[in-house]
Amino acid sequence: MYIQRHLEPYIIQASRFYPVVMICGQRHVGKATMLHHIKEPERKYITLDDVYARTLALNDPALFFETYGFPLLIDEFQRVPSLLLEMKRIVDQRALEGEENSGMYWLTGSQKFQMMNGVSESLAGRLAIFEMAGLSTAEKEGRPDLLLPVLIETNSLQPRQLVLSDFVRVNIGAS
Repeated sequence: MYIQRHLEPYIIQASRFYPVVMICGQRHVGKATMLHHIKEPERKYITLDDVYARTLALNDPALFFETYGFPLLIDEFQRVPSLLLEMKRIVDQRALEGEENSGMYWLTGSQKFQMMNGVSESLAGRLAIFEMAGLSTAEKEGRPDLLLPVLIETNSLQPRQLVLSDFVRVNIGAS
């Protein structure tokens, strides 16, 4: 049984403003499961745990993106951080050509600091970052979240880099 996550509407909203949305968090907190639940039917899914996809991404990033297209959900993105430069090129090219580039790529990864090493600089202004924790008590009980909307409002999801951590809710007990 799927339990709805409080981050879902905010990820969808961020996808309207940003070309790239990244969900970070520990293994097995449900990042890919949540994104599968909210993704559009046309969004393709690829995991870089797959040796063939990872090899293609490492050896020929341009061919990787040509093969899988967009919108694309890339799971375990931290395995091939070198994809960032090609991703940036594609996003910027679409913008230069006046084409819509919002929500092109959704990324998940479990090694936040490793991933963040180059992500913020490479995709500055093109990226919304969410850190996802395990299920909160409110999510388990089907109650609304009282703090997350306030945190989102203060960041206001404007076209600039957004970094939001939902672990704050869990750590301060605001569920």
